[in-house]
Amino acid sequence: MKEKMKAVRYVLLVSIMVGLLGLSACRPSGATQRMESFLLTGYDPYIGLVRESPNANPNVYWLCSDNYLASLALEKAEPKIAEAITQSIAIYQAIGQIGPLAKWKVLSGEVVPEAVFAMDVKKPTIITIEGNEVRSEVTDSARPMLWKEYADLLLLASINAFNRGDIVEARNLFGNVTFDGTGLTDAANKQGNYSTYKLALYLIAAEKVGIDIPAKKEIMNRILSLQENDPTSNRYGGVYTDYDSNGKPLTSDTNTETTSLVLLALH
Repeated sequence: MKEKMKAVRYVLLVSIMVGLLGLSACRPSGATQRMESFLLTGYDPYIGLVRESPNANPNVYWLCSDNYLASLALEKAEPKIAEAITQSIAIYQAIGQIGPLAKWKVLSGEVVPEAVFAMDVKKPTIITIEGNEVRSEVTDSARPMLWKEYADLLLLASINAFNRGDIVEARNLFGNVTFDGTGLTDAANKQGNYSTYKLALYLIAAEKVGIDIPAKKEIMNRILSLQENDPTSNRYGGVYTDYDSNGKPLTSDTNTETTSLVLLALH
């Protein structure tokens, strides 16, 4: 426990110093800049991570996928913050003796075993700091899943195939994903609800594997319509995760995971 607390104090000290530098930057206007500002507003330099959401779970900080994706999304605009987040993730993973959630590593150009897409995840709490929970998704090999029924896993697997140089397989996997004019359909949206982050992954994967999407402009407009644009809201700049067949948000909050993936897609 003593070593754990030393590590936590190190995270806090480094993050406070780096956070103060990054948060002083002037934010220009524009959809992507508002998203970046949303992530920075949710960044707690004391903990060294970005919170899950401003209202639903303001005291929960996910290593994977939220903060891993946030570190990628902020890499160009706020490299100091991105590096601080990366360092914090590594330290907390060491405290919890857990590794990264491998499937998201494909977004950094890495190649992972295809088996990781067929494993469900568990979500342990690593440590609690003054009422704030640091958590992470980790692979649960004891719980296999039919991954090819889910659009997000197919798209991540498509990017993974591209990373290892198998363009044919990458395009075949991408071809198994269906956009019905409103969103991506899969085993998770049988009730007619759609996920914004899957649309973002769709754009990312299409760009990676070199596939032209006829509905790209429509998809982009749909994603941007799900950004909170009320400057008086503490959700300002963030992107809503789920929406209905009319394009209306199904939840009352925006979050880090979705906003980060949308930022990566727009970049």
